[in-house]
Amino acid sequence: MKPSKSPLLLLDHASPVASVAVVDGEGKVLASSLELRPQMQAERLALMVQECLKDAGLRAPQLGAIACQRGPGSYTGLRIGAALAQGIALPWNIPMLGVSTLEAMAWGWWHQDSSLSSRCSTVISIMDARRMEVFCGVYGWTSGTLEVLAPGSALVLDQDAFSDWAGHKVALVGDGVAKWRNLLVESQQIERWQDAVFVSDWQCNAASWAGLALRGLALGLTISPADFRVDYYKDFYSPSLQGR
Repeated sequence: MKPSKSPLLLLDHASPVASVAVVDGEGKVLASSLELRPQMQAERLALMVQECLKDAGLRAPQLGAIACQRGPGSYTGLRIGAALAQGIALPWNIPMLGVSTLEAMAWGWWHQDSSLSSRCSTVISIMDARRMEVFCGVYGWTSGTLEVLAPGSALVLDQDAFSDWAGHKVALVGDGVAKWRNLLVESQQIERWQDAVFVSDWQCNAASWAGLALRGLALGLTISPADFRVDYYKDFYSPSLQGR
């Protein structure tokens, strides 16, 4: 396999908003593209990659690696993004890097403002998974390093979810946050979370987690494109159905 080197192609495709970016070895954005229409993701993603490579003055063989989300997230989005990344990587044996969608959310939110990590050193990433289900993970920011405090998982929300973090200065980030906050209000538990920051309207994009991908490259976490797999986090079970 060819060794990892800059530049790096990034694909963010696990949520309704799709984005693509090309960055150099220092994380500088050379080109980026964003598609806000969920129904256009399948049609536009490959064109966005083509446009970004052209804007960056690059061809696919010049890429050092391709980073895309391995999950969790939209089944269709993950499948389309992974297939596209593998389709580009396989002919040229370009290394691939799978990035956790939930880690990318935490990383991207922290890095939108350099003062955020000092005000709030813990982020709970929450993605809507329909009904009362979410994908979630808990991440800490210590001395400039991302730490996994609770790995990504699928969860059926109830009023006791994330109870270990109640009363702490945490940021809850993602499109599943509004659902969680409404549940807290309905169950009269919202006062326990008075020190928390609820961020439901922020959208992650490929360029925002470039540093996370570059860290993965530095740690040697790339794999062969033929071995890349996504994790759909699909198994949800209602307590009333268990054992039947």
